[in-house]
Amino acid sequence: MQVSWIDADQISALAEGLRPSPKVTPPAAPEPEHDIMSEAAASFGFAPTLVSEEQVDLPPFTLAAAAQAVAEALPAMTDFRTKLQAIRDRAIHAGLMPRQLPPPIIAEAVLPELPAFSPLTGSIADRIAGYAHWAGAALPGVEIYIVGDHSELLWGQIEKSGLILSAIMASGAATRMSALSACENSAPLRQTFDMDLHLTVIPCSTRLGTMHVAMTSPSPLPDSYLSMLSQALIAAIAAQD
Repeated sequence: MQVSWIDADQISALAEGLRPSPKVTPPAAPEPEHDIMSEAAASFGFAPTLVSEEQVDLPPFTLAAAAQAVAEALPAMTDFRTKLQAIRDRAIHAGLMPRQLPPPIIAEAVLPELPAFSPLTGSIADRIAGYAHWAGAALPGVEIYIVGDHSELLWGQIEKSGLILSAIMASGAATRMSALSACENSAPLRQTFDMDLHLTVIPCSTRLGTMHVAMTSPSPLPDSYLSMLSQALIAAIAAQD
């Protein structure tokens, strides 16, 4: 009798190969993410649909087709805007949004034009007096001071001139130390001393040197007046004796 040797490991491997394969359960499909935009569109009555590339069949573009598409979309857009406005109104009423008021309409102030200036003849003092009377009548409530090239007071109340002369001398010193000294006319000086006192100083290049027209007023003088005031003083000084 012939006996064959059988390997136990080979028999175990053969038995494992004959066993049926275990059933593999496919992984569960992931849940769709929460789409906020789709939910918002659905609340307004719009139902988004997914269209594959094979289903897209675009008609040829023409102006008539574009106009028709716009006309068809207008009612939906109007309804959409109406719903948005209703939501916004409810949010404002509930205090969730600030109420936006239209900006106020501010009418532009129409400033009266200064009257024409006619320089007087006579001495320098007479011409300066004529200029001061003209400027005082054209600007009611404004005090006029005229200062010469050497910071001497030529017109104005002496008891109130200390502040004016100090401001002019300080401005002149600052101008000489800057590049503005190369200019023929420096920029006007403006200072506010309190709510009821505004100082405006206009440097004027006359044939007698740089003179200054200083004015104190309850409110700032408009820029449109300054050029004419300067030209009038220059004309008064240039008039014939």
